[in-house]
Amino acid sequence: MSVIMPVYNEMPHLREALESALAQDMRDLELIVVDDGSTDGSGELLDDFAERDDRVTVLHERNSGWPGTPRNRDWIVPAASSCSSWTATTPSIRARCGRCWR
Repeated sequence: MSVIMPVYNEMPHLREALESALAQDMRDLELIVVDDGSTDGSGELLDDFAERDDRVTVLHERNSGWPGTPRNRDWIVPAASSCSSWTATTPSIRARCGRCWR
C-alpha cells in the first residue's frame, strides 16, 4: 500500500503520525511524504525518518499555498496498486484504515 502524506508545519503531530504509520506490520508499505515548504523543522524531521526507514520517501517543495496541491501532484507515482492519503493529524493510521493491515 502506498500512502501519500502532505505536510506543512506539522511538528506538533508529525513524529506521532510517522511512528504510527511505520509501526505497522506491513513491510510493503510505501510512505510518500510531501513537505510543502515547512518552516518549523518538519522537513528536517522527515529527512531523518527517511534515512532510518527505506519505506519513507520525502519530496520537498516550495509552499504551494493550497492544502490539496502536494497530494495531487501528477508526478507522484505510488509503487502499490492501493493508495491512500493521510495527514499528520490523523491520530492513528491503524484506526483510519485498520482493515488494510489484516
